[in-house]
Amino acid sequence: VSTQSTGVLKHLHNMPRDLALLFCFFFFFSPLLCYHVLPKPTQMTTGITKVPIAPSSFTVTTTLPTTPTPFFDATVLRYKNLIFAFPNSTASPYTFSLSLDIVSFTQDLQFGIPENYSLSLYVSGTHLYGSLNAVNVFGMMRGLETLLQLVDYDFVNREYSISRLPIEIHDSPRFEWRGLLIDTARHYLPVSVIYRMIEGLSASKMNTLHWHSVDAESFPIYSQTYPRLSTFGAWAPNAIYTHDDVKSVIEYGLQRGVRVVVEFDVPGHAASWGKGEPLLTVQCPRYSANINNIPLDPSNPFTYEVLSGFLSEMSSLFTDDFMHLGGDEIVTGCWLNNTKILAWMSSQGFRTALDVEKYFESNLVKIVQNIGKKMVVWQDILDDGVSLPLETIIQIWKTDTSSLKNAVSRGYRAITSAGWYLAMQIPNPKSTHYEYQDTWIDFYNNDPFNGAVFTNQEKALIKGGEAAMWGEQADGLTIDGQVWPRTAAIGERLWSAQTVTDITDARIRLIEHSCRLQRRGISSTPLAPGYCLLPW
Repeated sequence: VSTQSTGVLKHLHNMPRDLALLFCFFFFFSPLLCYHVLPKPTQMTTGITKVPIAPSSFTVTTTLPTTPTPFFDATVLRYKNLIFAFPNSTASPYTFSLSLDIVSFTQDLQFGIPENYSLSLYVSGTHLYGSLNAVNVFGMMRGLETLLQLVDYDFVNREYSISRLPIEIHDSPRFEWRGLLIDTARHYLPVSVIYRMIEGLSASKMNTLHWHSVDAESFPIYSQTYPRLSTFGAWAPNAIYTHDDVKSVIEYGLQRGVRVVVEFDVPGHAASWGKGEPLLTVQCPRYSANINNIPLDPSNPFTYEVLSGFLSEMSSLFTDDFMHLGGDEIVTGCWLNNTKILAWMSSQGFRTALDVEKYFESNLVKIVQNIGKKMVVWQDILDDGVSLPLETIIQIWKTDTSSLKNAVSRGYRAITSAGWYLAMQIPNPKSTHYEYQDTWIDFYNNDPFNGAVFTNQEKALIKGGEAAMWGEQADGLTIDGQVWPRTAAIGERLWSAQTVTDITDARIRLIEHSCRLQRRGISSTPLAPGYCLLPW
């Protein structure tokens, strides 16, 4: 978009849909600029034809080597209901046939699974033909999400249509890990709220829910092996996630192409562990005023016994290959303020707190490997000088430009949350906004490759990132509007090309996307005056 047209384009979201599209085509000579697809596809070409469609004349066919699975059928039905969510009273002279072609029916949703797809829509006579090709069901989900965004609805005539035909899209994500961190320790989040976060991720073509499950304040995860952890560590008896709760969250994510990666933050932020099992944590009078200062006791064999038993139990529930083991903000001074640990350090020949940290992490690595998982840790462990297996993924949270570079230059894969903390009023110190929600602009401009010079090999090790919604001031009643639609801006940054940077264009599409989120039951916060018509 040229500079002179930017001031005009920013007002298009106030126009009726058809008028805005017509204006876009004649003013910019490209209807693509006015499409509300988010995230923006890798390649997309469009025409100028518009045809009405109707649910009654919509059919799905498959060209598959084997019989579709129930998982496949359920996915198709779910998207048909999402696409045609509103009443339809107008018959269409056009039939709409969508052909689905995928290679694999795998339901093993793991890091790195292909999500690319191709979508083609064209008209011949009174027939609208669609073809969606993907490697697997999860790529098909991304393509169906795009199709949903291409369908317009006329609320006056109760008529569906697709415009700018023919349409050809070839799309794939720039980064493999595109996630959101939620925090259920500072505030317990009902399972229905976690479902909504997953729904928003799926709608925004994001693929990972990072479940920061426990922290210093509370321990809401039930363990059959160590039930006292949640009995005494949770906020309340009804603020505990049972095994069935965990399984339902993972299944809900699977159905929407969203992995669930759990985090158990150790050895720091561990006060809640000690509420049910007091021998696990360290007594340090100098630091006890702040519960975030309390770490696990690295000198007690019982600590590793509990970690081994608990993490083994959790590994059977959380099916992802990766498990996040925290490692941030370890207050090592607490260890040095305990006479028992000082005596143990002396017996081990440990001279510094770093020696203790290395000892703890070496034991933790063995436990994680024994249960068949790979680790994700916060950058602090690496910053402190602890060596980790190269299969470990390092999560960056500090905003200095050297942190990400430090991880990948040492051969580690990395994801970043630096600059994507949703609770921060000023995520970019160089940019302030009158309205809080406009911080989405800072998140959108925050590219993982910014701030440092990376070699091609180092860029290949940057696997994506996560928005982080820490829970100190976010509970089940407020979290939707804090997360959405701003996280979708981060989703586009992680999916679309690095060259996709037009804020005006993104704002128009994000406003429309916020309405789509609301139609899926998510209380997404508006970015501008307007009105979202809902199907209820």
